[in-house]
Amino acid sequence: KYMVAIIEIVCTLLVIFLLVYGIIKKFNTPTLMLAIGLISLIIYSLVTGTSVLGDKTTGSTFLDVFELVKNKFSSNLSGTCLLIMSVMGFVKYLDHIKASKLLALYAAKPLKKLGKPYLVCALGIVIASVLKLCVPSASGLSSLLMATMYPLFIAAGCTKLTAITAINIGVCFDLGPACPITTWACSQEPVAALTDVTSFFVNYQLWRTAIVILVSIIVFVIVNKRADQKLGAVDAEEIEEVDPKSLGVPAFYAVLPLLPLVLVLVFSKLITGIVLSVPAANFLGFTVAFIVNLICAKGDKKAVFNGGGEFWKGMGASMANVVCLICCASVFSAGLDIIGGTKLLMSAIGNSSLGGYLIVFFAATVNFLMVVVTGSGVASSYAILPMLYPAVEASNINLLVVVFAIVASGGLGRAVSPVAANNIIVCSSTGSDVMEVSKRGTLPMVCSFVVMLVLALIAL
Repeated sequence: KYMVAIIEIVCTLLVIFLLVYGIIKKFNTPTLMLAIGLISLIIYSLVTGTSVLGDKTTGSTFLDVFELVKNKFSSNLSGTCLLIMSVMGFVKYLDHIKASKLLALYAAKPLKKLGKPYLVCALGIVIASVLKLCVPSASGLSSLLMATMYPLFIAAGCTKLTAITAINIGVCFDLGPACPITTWACSQEPVAALTDVTSFFVNYQLWRTAIVILVSIIVFVIVNKRADQKLGAVDAEEIEEVDPKSLGVPAFYAVLPLLPLVLVLVFSKLITGIVLSVPAANFLGFTVAFIVNLICAKGDKKAVFNGGGEFWKGMGASMANVVCLICCASVFSAGLDIIGGTKLLMSAIGNSSLGGYLIVFFAATVNFLMVVVTGSGVASSYAILPMLYPAVEASNINLLVVVFAIVASGGLGRAVSPVAANNIIVCSSTGSDVMEVSKRGTLPMVCSFVVMLVLALIAL
């Protein structure tokens, strides 16, 4: 019995090592997860002669593996993935009609009047964090802020490195109904039985993340002020300010990106008692934005109408980048589950006197470090969270606090990672050293991570 348990644990650790090693070596993550999951399931079937489908076998244990893959893809595509695709479709269309850029321009406008570089950056981080609720893509928001907020930072007297570090930090807080990782986590069966994404955002993410943002700003100002003093001179850079009117769209377009967020908050158990799902809110938001743009946009109405195709392009892009990753991650998780070592390890931790604290500490830390190394908060979060369910149940702790810690740690790690898309975007746009920006963001994010972890642990 003990020998079997040891073999299961060793095999589980080997599978996890192969995943981490492959991601570090920049193998395609969805394909890597699918390959490791398939190999694990096939070996299990051949060695044990047992079907991975149990009593629902097709009659062939080998073919059952691929039926399981079909089942995983089917269940994800009809639920979680549709949700994420609707979010990204809406984001793509709002970017197409310039509403997202207009919102960013108006949000950044008050900063120019302050004239105090570090205060401007501090408020810029707050604004970027709020915008993240409407533009959930860290790389997309980074690009947007480089075109809108970065010139204002420079005009206020910020150094180039301080300005882009502020942007890099501002886009790292993953929260809200539009966030793909949050919505995915809240759609998982154990979590969905306890809350919906809107209630989770208001009750678990909002105030805790506000504290984490405050900590990150304080440490950011201290670190970057000292770094700029060592630098000696402020690098002067003249950048033409972008006038919102130059976009050629009505000023009220700036409120259009807020539609899904407002809809899911208003139509929720918290306010009206009428519950509107996130996909429905995004489809409704797109419908309203499309009609408004069709009426207000100048030029060829046929071209304006055909611009609605950007919504489907956004959905398609998310299918390639995020949805496939979720589906393949579910196959990988099935491979881990079938081996059994994860359940043994998690049950052992969960049954210990400090089980709940150890689960949150190790899971969040591993997630944070994996994101720093890989640059993707999606891959590690999707792989880690499902493995925690047995241990959480065994230790009788609050699952929603665990979800908060996993989602938050992924975003914080991305601000430090030198290979994260948002870091590469801000550095390549300005010709800056990506390692220098990562170094400037490390202490603020580590301190924020520690505070986030404390907030999670005391809530268990």
